Amino acid sequence: MAIPATYVRILKSLKRLSDQGRLSWVEGATHYVVHVSFGAYSLKLSDVGLEDDTEYELTLVNSEGNEIDSVVISMGDEEFPLALGIFKAARTEALGVRRALDEIAEELAGLEKGLDSSE
Repeated sequence: MAIPATYVRILKSLKRLSDQGRLSWVEGATHYVVHVSFGAYSLKLSDVGLEDDTEYELTLVNSEGNEIDSVVISMGDEEFPLALGIFKAARTEALGVRRALDEIAEELAGLEKGLDSSE
């Protein structure tokens, strides 16, 4: 089934902005769900597939928390690489991976600096 054009545009924007770290993704109720808010609406991206048949569901949620529309992106869909990339970038943001890696890199640099001065 073809993904509606509006969803394709949204997926492309989400991918671009997620890669730039410009969206505030948060982890959902499980580690298979991430979501991001935009005013009165939010988008929820869920990994809904089985182990060997990954699928992503992008769900539109209104301000009352009601799921009002969704689209499923399957492995055979042209947009699947977009959904996969968004999900990976969103989880990285939601879990604070960039921040954690930056802190570790900074601490390691400090330790290396201490080694340089003691030699």
